Amino acid sequence: MSTRTYNNTLRLKQTELTRQTIIEAALSLIAESPRDELSHEQIARRAGIGLRTVYRYFPERNQLLTEVWLEVDRRLQLSQYPDTEEKMLAAVNYVFNHFDQNADLIRGLLESDAGREMRERDNPRRRKGVERALEGVTVHLSEEERLRVVGIFQVLFGARAWETLRYRSHLAPGESAKAIEWAMKTLLAALRQQSTKATRGKTKRNS
Repeated sequence: MSTRTYNNTLRLKQTELTRQTIIEAALSLIAESPRDELSHEQIARRAGIGLRTVYRYFPERNQLLTEVWLEVDRRLQLSQYPDTEEKMLAAVNYVFNHFDQNADLIRGLLESDAGREMRERDNPRRRKGVERALEGVTVHLSEEERLRVVGIFQVLFGARAWETLRYRSHLAPGESAKAIEWAMKTLLAALRQQSTKATRGKTKRNS
C-alpha cells in the first residue's frame, strides 16, 4: 500500500469516527436530558470536540437529525417496517425487545423535541407499512373505518404503547410484546370475521 493510499484510508477512518462520535453524543443527550434543546453547542461539549467540527460535519440541524434517526433505525434494526400481517405480528416481539434494550434512548425520543421531530418525519413511512399490512382485513371497511383501524395498529406497534405498558402498567420486560401481540391478533380476528360477514351479505344481495 502506498503512503498516499494509506493516508487516504486513515483520513476516511478518522472522518467516520468523528461523524459517529457526534451522532453518539446527540443520542446520549436525548437519552439523558430529553427536556433540553439539542444544539450543536451541547453536542460539541458532550463529544469533546470543537463546535466548528460539529458544524463542518452537520451544517444544518436537519442533516444532523436525519443521521441520528438512521442510527436509531440501525440500533432497532427497523430500516423497513413490516408490510404484511404475518411480518407485523412476527416483528412485535423483536421490536419491543429492542425497545427494552434501549429503554432510556426510546423514552428520550418520546419526550424530547428532537425525538418528536424525527418521529414525525418518519410517520408517513411507518403509516404506509401499517396500511399495506392491513389491506386484506380492511377492504370491506369504509374509508373512515379503515383510517381508524390503521391508526389503532399504528399506536399498538409503537414506542408509546411500549412505554405505557412497561412504565405505567408496570409490565416486566418482554410482557409488553405479549400484550401487544395478543391485542393485534384479537383485532385481526374480529376484522376477518367482519369481512366474512360482509362478503356473505353481499353475495346474498346479489343472488
